[in-house]
Amino acid sequence: QPIIADGRVFVAATDVHTVYAFNADTGNDLWSFTAGGRIDSSPAVYRGLVLFGSADGRVYCLRASDGKLVWNFLAAPEDRLVGAYGQLESAWPVHGAVLLQNDEIHFSAGRSTFLDGGLRVYRLNPVTGEELSSTVVYDLDPVTGKQLAKEGRNEGLKFDMEGSTNDIMSGDGDSVYLKHLRFDSKGNRVSETKDHLFAITGFLGEEWFVRSYWIYGKELGAGWGGWANMGNEVPAGRIISFDGEKAYGYGRKNYQSAKTGHWANDYQLFAMPQHTEKPKGKSATPEKDSRRQGAKEKGKTYHWTNPNPIMTRALALTSDKLIVAGLPAPGIKNPDVLFFENEDEAVEAFEGQKGALLQIVSVDDGQKLAEYKLESTPIIDGIAAVNGKILMSLRNGKLVCMEDK
Repeated sequence: QPIIADGRVFVAATDVHTVYAFNADTGNDLWSFTAGGRIDSSPAVYRGLVLFGSADGRVYCLRASDGKLVWNFLAAPEDRLVGAYGQLESAWPVHGAVLLQNDEIHFSAGRSTFLDGGLRVYRLNPVTGEELSSTVVYDLDPVTGKQLAKEGRNEGLKFDMEGSTNDIMSGDGDSVYLKHLRFDSKGNRVSETKDHLFAITGFLGEEWFVRSYWIYGKELGAGWGGWANMGNEVPAGRIISFDGEKAYGYGRKNYQSAKTGHWANDYQLFAMPQHTEKPKGKSATPEKDSRRQGAKEKGKTYHWTNPNPIMTRALALTSDKLIVAGLPAPGIKNPDVLFFENEDEAVEAFEGQKGALLQIVSVDDGQKLAEYKLESTPIIDGIAAVNGKILMSLRNGKLVCMEDK
């Protein structure tokens, strides 16, 4: 996703380790900076500074005006390199997008709470790079090497396994979150969680797995069929945006744990309350028809649904519009079989061979207001919208700017 600030656009090119700055009005190059490893997500801008993490295990701070290095911070405990994605990088990589909250930056270094001594969660002063706190999350006994947390559906255990892989962190103005893990404003681990945005497979995952979705809630169900439970109870989908009151997203019309293929593969664009009460007793079972405006499921109420959206890969929310980008969805489905009846055409669309689309959608009722063709598939979560401009990162390597009129 491109970042826009002070008349400049900043974007990362992952595999060449480089952050670029462009003029927001003309698209002209201003400067570029190359780090020591992959930069897999968006930089952040704070008080004339550009901040981002890198797979070389460091966080970098540049001057936004000219790209000069202000400071860098080694988050990895040592300089140990491993092979990943055909390159060398640190055994403790840092995701590109660091979290800015309350004049501090938060991020984590590592791959998993079960590998290489675990994950290291940091707070830094964004201006000076001073370390404010660090917390190690490690789910193996350092002496015996045995797993500390129990597996299975034990009392108080919401996942099959309590560990976590690394991911971009999210925040709510008070706490910060690494997937289902919560930390207070001082970086301390907190056992009790709160509603927040997370994705158990990670925000950067482009895989279209059946059991994978973003969620705005406290937990995700576990077990053979439990993965579907929360999707029927709280805001959930392939991608979600929210404004404090409503959540907007693209996700399944219902989540059925047994019907994991195209039997339950219908998607919708939706708006619903951001904050929901988890129903007591059994997990929600959706009604068969949730297409009508104001549609209801047990424990889940929509303000509106659009039952025929494009295959949404990127979404941005403005005060009165949703900016939606993705692929046409021409697949013809029979509810009694697992595959598309027009399999070749559906696969071609999924791979981008049928083109890509940008749609402007009303936040009031979900109706399409305008549609434009794109020359390439948008990157997952690759849209930014500000001051009448829509910027998109495309899979063909281009950064595109459009005016929202």
